[in-house]
Amino acid sequence: MLTSCALEQNNTRLLACGGLDTKIYVFTINKKEEPGKMTKSTELIGHVGIITCCHFLDENFFISGSNDSIFILWDISKEANVRQFVDHESEITCMDVCEEDRNLLVSGSDDTTIRVWDVRMKEPCTRIFEEGKSSISTVKFMPARYFNFKHHSKTTIVAGDDSGIIKLLDTKAIGKVAEYKQPEVEGVKALAFSASARLLFATYKSTDIFVWDTLSESISTKIDNAHRIQVTSLGKYCVIGSHFF
Repeated sequence: MLTSCALEQNNTRLLACGGLDTKIYVFTINKKEEPGKMTKSTELIGHVGIITCCHFLDENFFISGSNDSIFILWDISKEANVRQFVDHESEITCMDVCEEDRNLLVSGSDDTTIRVWDVRMKEPCTRIFEEGKSSISTVKFMPARYFNFKHHSKTTIVAGDDSGIIKLLDTKAIGKVAEYKQPEVEGVKALAFSASARLLFATYKSTDIFVWDTLSESISTKIDNAHRIQVTSLGKYCVIGSHFF
């Protein structure tokens, strides 16, 4: 069973996925002779737990998180485990890579912390947010187009937890910048910004999608019964996915 997948964003020739068997499989997508056909090119072995999240940094480097509480940075061409990040104390549940600088990551964990990373640094964990008592279920960097101020995309993040609270955080701020809480729902499942970042799409343990105004901290609109079951994923342009439980 697959639990996580990622598409390389520059040339979109590589697709990686991981699951219950603790391995990561990297496929090459054929775009010329047989468009859409995929061939397994690499198998990465190093985790001892289920793969919970993964992202490409570029065509050569890939990072994965697991319920073994470890991040692994991989060199795909060498099929090598380059570095391990072991700061989290419990299962890593989610991760996002900064669009503006793909050396920057944000992660969430069952240890209730949100951590910001720079994979170039000797001490890669550059900031820890330790707010709340619930597991972090999803994290996301703010888009680079936020009101045309690109620096926000490197410092501003949003995180949702199992209690249903969403927090807007900034690495330059001491505490949270904003908070979004809808009393009638619990368990944030997925988050996605609009292109301007003025709107924040959020799904919970329900079939609805809530759209928050990030400045007023109020609900802009609500999409009722977007799926028959829980909505578990939101894409870059708010592509919506669901999963049977």
